Amino acid sequence: MAIQGVDPEFVNQLDASVGFDSIDRVVKHLIQMLSADRDPKRKAQASLCLGALYPNSVDPLIEAVRSENSDVAMYAAGAFARMGSNGKKAIPELIGALTHKEWNVRLFAARALGEIGSDARSKAALEKIVNDSSENPLVKKEASDALQKIGGSV
Repeated sequence: MAIQGVDPEFVNQLDASVGFDSIDRVVKHLIQMLSADRDPKRKAQASLCLGALYPNSVDPLIEAVRSENSDVAMYAAGAFARMGSNGKKAIPELIGALTHKEWNVRLFAARALGEIGSDARSKAALEKIVNDSSENPLVKKEASDALQKIGGSV
């Protein structure tokens, strides 16, 4: 099985360990990898896979975005960025992730909101980030870029 943008070797390892006969089982395994695997490259590959496995991965990823574990929340938000407009169901959780204690989670949540598309709640939350003088500059830049994508004011 090939998944666009995902390392073929990672997909082969995933198929060998879990099999692709049950997408729900694959999604559960990938979500577990976001929290348990120590290799950030493998976590990134798991995130890419989850983003590609829409619609099966939406609800588990929504739960993952709520995680206190910053790696899990960050990579889950990254998966929603890959889904684009298919991730609209996650907008409330992604807006909530904009207040996560870790800047990298806020950055990926801002990116996902920009990729998902226009929503009044998203625009307001992103504008708040852009105007927050205490926010990490990288997060502010990502929020600004997201606003430009969805037609908000910067």
